[in-house]
Parts: sequence; structure tokens; C-alpha cells
Amino acid sequence: MGRRCLFGTWVVLLWAGSLAWGADRPALRELSKLPTLTFDVGVTFSFSRGRGLRLWWDFPDYPAEIAALEKSLKGDAWDAERVHRIGELAREMGDDARASKAFERAVALYRERLKAQPGSGLLMASLGQALGDLGKIEEAEKTLREAARVAPKEWRCWMLLAQLLENQALAILTGPAAGGSAADEMLARAFAGVSPAHLPQPAELERAERLLDEARDTHDRAVAIAMETTQGNGPGAAKAHAERGASRGFTQALLRGVLAQMRGQKVDPRQKMLSPDSLADFRRAADLDPGSVELVALAGLCEVFGFALAQGHPWEAIWPALPEESKARVRRAMERLERLGQVKDARVAAAALDALGMVAYVASEEKRAEESLRRAVKRDPSRARTWEMLAMILGAGGRYEELVTWCKERLAYRDTVRTRLLLAKAYEKLGQLALAEEQVRAATALAPNDFYVSLGYAALLMRRSEAPEVLAEANGHLIRAEQACAAGCTLQQWVELVLTRAIHLGLSGEEEKARGLLTECLNRDPGNKEVRQALAALGDGQKRPEERP
Repeated sequence: MGRRCLFGTWVVLLWAGSLAWGADRPALRELSKLPTLTFDVGVTFSFSRGRGLRLWWDFPDYPAEIAALEKSLKGDAWDAERVHRIGELAREMGDDARASKAFERAVALYRERLKAQPGSGLLMASLGQALGDLGKIEEAEKTLREAARVAPKEWRCWMLLAQLLENQALAILTGPAAGGSAADEMLARAFAGVSPAHLPQPAELERAERLLDEARDTHDRAVAIAMETTQGNGPGAAKAHAERGASRGFTQALLRGVLAQMRGQKVDPRQKMLSPDSLADFRRAADLDPGSVELVALAGLCEVFGFALAQGHPWEAIWPALPEESKARVRRAMERLERLGQVKDARVAAAALDALGMVAYVASEEKRAEESLRRAVKRDPSRARTWEMLAMILGAGGRYEELVTWCKERLAYRDTVRTRLLLAKAYEKLGQLALAEEQVRAATALAPNDFYVSLGYAALLMRRSEAPEVLAEANGHLIRAEQACAAGCTLQQWVELVLTRAIHLGLSGEEEKARGLLTECLNRDPGNKEVRQALAALGDGQKRPEERP
């Protein structure tokens, strides 16, 4: 499964650079740095083989939520929804084997429930969704169509069918046998204007377009039914509008853009994202359910990002250029979130203050953003994403000493791998490499096989020394990172891994192999500037001319 934050990922702590020619070993070691740490802020979407493009909002504590769900299981068919959710969480955290096992169990439990409730369209739709998650697409489609037939007034049946149809279109465009990162690679090539690695036949492209057309119409039908059955009020109608907005503004826009490219048209798939009709859906959703932190914040954020996509302004120029009407909508969203941040329920209040921090940040109110995030942590210190959002603000501002303090406060509350890596990165930025290595070593004790930990430890070892025994130790950590990546990783993770391996090869005197790996990187991620710089800095492999006395 891949994950992208199209608008709100600020890469605060960049590590990539250009590789030196093999003889310049000190410069090569200088470029061996900790992996890039990104922060997902705002509207994030992910592609997964089971569900296609899905919007992300607030990232849960996956292990804790899974543990709580497992503890709540009763051992009967009524566990179906909880087991299904365990599968979704496992997939989101990259544990595909665990996810598949949970989806299989959920399918069996839904089937058992349907024996007692054969006429339940919603239960049938949940079964269809689980089948889709499991990769049984044909059976999933058949089940969802039957659910919509049995319960034509249940908007959720139609919405799940629409999402499955979009996922089928995605599978056609990426290739039926594509791996988990295929959609990420497809988008990377599309955004760079490079020919796709997989080009479907014209008939397949026509089928993908038909699927997208039917999905669009089915989303419209779902919204119409939701508005009719709820009399245009409440969370149900709001959710239907939000789902259609996500489809219009993300899934349909991106996939139709890629489809046009595959037909030879020179288009940028991002140009149609967050179109006016999708923004109208997000606004309507927030108005229908003003008590939803997610929908209120989503409307405010998309107001800014939609304008940014349409106008192409640099980030610092977006808010000043935003029309006053749009600014008023963003401010209204902040007012709603401020009110929600004052409720008695600490978890709800913290979520609202966290969201307020994000919206304030994109509205160029950094002081208010920081204050809101600190208030959120006080109300609910368990919110890992709130800690990270403030860490992003500190890092983006080059406030690394404050970032060190903030990470230490977080570690005092809970010792996590992510916080150790953030602290290591802060120390690296301050030039305190011994302290950075100390933090990565501590992270290794927590998660010895973690991708980022293994990759980071290898990088710091090579930064410290090129002695054979140190390179051998670094190689061991690189092998662990490669094993973790083989179990499932994003395109970005793969590129970072290969680039770090290329540095190791360069230090080991195997420059030609390093060039080969970097060339492979460019084939999969043609727009990656760091890889291009690295390949250019390695040189053409020709020997230097002999110096004459």
C-alpha cells in the first residue's frame, strides 16, 4: 500500500544529495544521511490494492486500536465488523499478511450473519466490501450489485459499489499483476510527464472509462438517495457528500488524467483535482454536519488547496492571493473548530484543536497553529499526530533546538520509534552526529527490523567511518531494510533504500553497480531530482587520464 500527502507533506528534514565520483570518498560519506522524514498534514490519500484511492484524515495508533478491537471480540458472527476493521488497520500499517487473514475471517463471519439475515442489504454490502478488500473483485461486484438491488434506498450500498468500480478502473491502469506500489509509480510517472510503465490496450482503456463513468453516476445516485432518506440533514447526508467530493476531487480527477495521458494527450492529472464541484460537496458536508471535526476541517483545507492547484502559486503566495470569499470559508471552519475544541470530551476537543492547528497553518497563522497544537496535547497527550504536527512546524522553521526539547517531552510520555528518529534527525541537523547515532541505536532496541531504523543506522555508520568492519555492519542493517521493503514498501521508501545502497556500493569500490541501481531508480521515479544528481555525480565510469609529471 502506498500513501501520499499531495498538498500537505512538508519534507522538513531532507537527506538526499548528489553522489561523488568514487575516488572522492569523504564527500560520498558526507552524503550518507538519515532517511527523509515526511509529515502528512492536511488532505492525504492512499492507493491500496483492496480499496483504490482513499482519503486519510487522522492516523490512529494502529497497534493500540487493533489490540483494543481484538480484546472486544466475542467469538461469534457479530465480530464481523470489528474483524473487518482490524484488517483495514493492518493494511494501513503495511501488515498485508495480517490484513488478508482478517479479511478472510470477516468474509466468513458476514456470510454466517447473512444466513440469519438474508434480506439485509447493508450486511450484504459489508460482505461485498470485505470481498473487495480480499481481492475477490468479481464476487465483490456481484455481491454489491445484489445489495443495491435488495436495498435500493440504502445510499451506502451504492457508495461502496461506486468505490469498487473505481478500484477496478485503477487495476486496469496499473496492470492486473501489479505490486502494492504500482499506483504510486503510475502517478509519479504521470506527474513527471513520462510514459507509463504499463500501457493497457485501447479496449482496456475504454473499459476503464466506462467503469469511471458508471462510478460517477453511482456516486450521484448515492447522494440523491441519502438526501431523500435523511431529508437533507445529518451525518448520513454529510458523509455521502464527502465521499462524492473525494471521488470527484481525487479519484476521478487523477484516474481520468492518467487515462488521457495513456491515450497520448499532454495533460497533468493534478490540474483537475479539487474542482469546484468537489469543493461544493465538501462545503455541503461541513454544513450538514458542523459537529464533525473531520468534515469541517476537510472543507477548510480543501478551500485552500483547491485554489493552490488551480492557480499554481508558490506556497507562501497562496493565502495572500486566496479570494476573500474563500478566506471567509476558511475562517468559518476555524471558528467551528475552536468551538469544538472547548467541549468537555477531551478526545473530541483535542481532535478539534489538532485540526484547528492544521487549518491555521495553511492560513498562514503559524502562531495560532502552534498554540492550538499545544492545547491539543494538553487535552489528550496520546495523540501522536498532534505531536508530529508541531514537530513539523519546528523543523520547517529550522528550530532544531526546540525540536530536540519537544521530542524529549514526547519521549517522557511515550518512547516510540518515530520520536527517536525525529530526535536523531534534529541532532543530525545540529551536527551532533554521535547523539543522532545514539537515538537510532535506541530505536533499534525498540524495533530492530524497522525499515527506517535499519536504513538510518546504516547511513549513520557510513557517515562515521568507511572502515571495512563498519561497512560490514552497515551492510547488515541495509539487508534488514531490504527485507522490510520486500515485505511491502512505498515507492519513496524503495528509492531511498536504493540510493543508500548505492552510497554503500560507492564506498565499497563498486561504482558500476551503484550506477545501475540509480538508473533503475530513474526508470521507476523519473522525476526524482536527487537520484539524477547522484547519478551525474558518480560520473560516466571512465578512468581518469594518467597525470603526467
